[in-house]
Amino acid sequence: MSIYYLKLITLITLSLDFLLFIILYIRKLKLLDYLFVYNVYIIHILFLISLFYDEQIIIEMSHYLIFILLFISVFIIHDVYLLSICLLLITIIQILWIVEGRCILNKKDEEFGYGKTISICTLLFTIVMSFIIGKKQN
Repeated sequence: MSIYYLKLITLITLSLDFLLFIILYIRKLKLLDYLFVYNVYIIHILFLISLFYDEQIIIEMSHYLIFILLFISVFIIHDVYLLSICLLLITIIQILWIVEGRCILNKKDEEFGYGKTISICTLLFTIVMSFIIGKKQN
């Protein structure tokens, strides 16, 4: 993985962590919201360490775990701001897929975790998540 992608991924991850920290500090969250955020932090710590040491197995494992957490977030998160951060991440991922034509965590010749089916499912999920955020906001 190039140094550009490492910096970009690290910046995105740390920015999301900062936003999560702000929400932890200013919002009164429910237990599942706290558990979600702490699980994200654990995965992000493992992810960043694995990026630094180029531990491909841990990178892939944390990559999949974050994606799974994003997809279950609509069922377990109560706080609209936490859901909005999840929506932001899914949007960033989709933009990177379009710009790069692949998942930037994959090597150039790998296609796993990226394709038309996953893109369509993720787009539909983005719409559902947007609807749920709007519903919770009202």
